[in-house]
Amino acid sequence: MILRNNSAWLVGTALLSACVFEADQLPPIVVAGSDRSVNENQLLNFAVTVSDPGREAVALTALNLPSGSDFSGGIFSWTPSYSQAGSYALRFQAQSNSLSDTDTVIVIVNNVDRPPSVNAGLDRGAYENKLLSFAVTAADPDSNLVALSLISPPAGAVIAGSNFTWTPSYSQAGIYSLRFRAQSYSLCDTDTVVITVKNMVRPGFYYGGYGPAYDSTGFASELTLDSNGNHRWFKVEYNYATLDFQGKWTATDSELTLSQQLSSYLDYNFFGQQILEQFLNFQPDSSDTIPIRRITDTSFERFEIAPDGRRAIWVPYRLTHQTRPAAAKYVYRDTTDGWDSVGNPIPVVYSHEYRFADSGAVYHYYENVLPFVEIAMPNWLQVGSFLVADHPRRRFYVDSLQDFGPWADTLGGDWVRRLRDVTDTSFQMWDPFSYPGRWMDFRKEP
Repeated sequence: MILRNNSAWLVGTALLSACVFEADQLPPIVVAGSDRSVNENQLLNFAVTVSDPGREAVALTALNLPSGSDFSGGIFSWTPSYSQAGSYALRFQAQSNSLSDTDTVIVIVNNVDRPPSVNAGLDRGAYENKLLSFAVTAADPDSNLVALSLISPPAGAVIAGSNFTWTPSYSQAGIYSLRFRAQSYSLCDTDTVVITVKNMVRPGFYYGGYGPAYDSTGFASELTLDSNGNHRWFKVEYNYATLDFQGKWTATDSELTLSQQLSSYLDYNFFGQQILEQFLNFQPDSSDTIPIRRITDTSFERFEIAPDGRRAIWVPYRLTHQTRPAAAKYVYRDTTDGWDSVGNPIPVVYSHEYRFADSGAVYHYYENVLPFVEIAMPNWLQVGSFLVADHPRRRFYVDSLQDFGPWADTLGGDWVRRLRDVTDTSFQMWDPFSYPGRWMDFRKEP
């Protein structure tokens, strides 16, 4: 069939039909192109073209735009959100007078797996030997399972579920950058929180340093703190009086509290030739909360009344290791004034002897020409630099029998002696009976 001059002719034989079309009676033509695909959160744009044989004005519209898309000036633009995965049939229409044309393009929006998110919160402070615990939140926008983990954690730090716990040890003071990771399949997110761990007072034996002038007089303050929260505090004052406190202890970064205390007072009183040497029974005492500062791995400062009793000072307490005397015999010898049989003054040698047995018992002998007294201490312990015996027994030498008499009743309280400079062969013991007090040198003997 040949179309010429608006007439249709069958070539060769007969005319089948003759149709006449005016150009303004032809519809416009709209072309949206081929089907397309795009990922969530990715921009898609394309042009939609239109033509009209009659050169009439054509209105181009989109009939079913998805949420968030735009069609203007023949350009379709859309960035699908993460909730718009699916198939979309987009219809574009060209209208010219009463004539129109439509074209449909299929747009496939591919689902995109988004990474999870993790939030560990703000930076925090922590303390040695104190539990630090906080929640770490993690979520996945696509509702996938999320695994929480801690990258290169410090020793002892654990995350279980969403709960982080850590009790820093006494060697872990410092600054730590902890990285938490949330992972869902191959996607992950991290968050970093800075933990500053501060030094805390740790268990051990602490010696309160008041200075050489006071040390030479025997004045001392010693504090033993154990890992179970128990304390024992000895305070020696003005050469002869000793305060003994027992109880519980707790500490913050600014205060040391000694609570549930029992206290007793040891005094050396002279009544003629009689010396009262024992602790009174322990009595309940009040709690003692004292400011502390400058805490390190080995020391702290405590705010106390100065030895002169006139002012308050910061006293440095230092962590000290006190050696225990070995099982052996140690002897101290000295001379004192005596008289012979006719009353002439002569020097008299006397001695103190301590025998530390393998069983742990301690025996003390006092001799003045002959043995005079023996004190047996089967139940004793060393607290700091103090030897403490629980209710020792005592017996005296009987001249007529050239032997010791029977054991006397148990002494009425604890027996306490202070040591220093303990070595394998010697130690010094504080003598509270001489005025103004002195350190006695004990030497190991066979």
